[in-house]
Amino acid sequence: MHVGLRLCRGLPNLRWPKVFAVVERAFAETAAARDDFRVTHYSVQGNHLHLIVEVESGTALSRGMQALTIRMAKALNRLAKRSGRVFADRFWSRLLATPREVRHAINYVLGNARQHAERMGLWITLPAADPYAAGPGQQRLGIYAPRTWLLRVGWTRGRTPAPPAYEPAF
Repeated sequence: MHVGLRLCRGLPNLRWPKVFAVVERAFAETAAARDDFRVTHYSVQGNHLHLIVEVESGTALSRGMQALTIRMAKALNRLAKRSGRVFADRFWSRLLATPREVRHAINYVLGNARQHAERMGLWITLPAADPYAAGPGQQRLGIYAPRTWLLRVGWTRGRTPAPPAYEPAF
């Protein structure tokens, strides 16, 4: 599943190191507590995040996201010394059923920061690899090796999406 979450206004930037550490820890704690919900890829942006998760059912997705968002909300409120709502609305999700869909979603998630930077004209300042995005094979807190065929092998059989058209913002 491709899952997205957006924060309410007034919260700290999720890409700040201390805040990002809280988010990564929430990924790890949620996965450690649940065997039916695993984050395999993520991209953390300033006010939202994209996840590729493996779940065994709709109930597992709902409960896993509930556990993750509660952990993140409590930790972010504690860090910001505030209380109240953290997420603007309920998470959105999209089922990924084919190798091509999975490949496109992985490319989208891992390249999300570049897409945002290009829209703002900041594409030159980005490092080659986004430090706030991760997938399997990277030694990052909260990332787990996928178990399903689609995320282990199948996605490599999908056609590679065409690179986005680049037009300088001059």
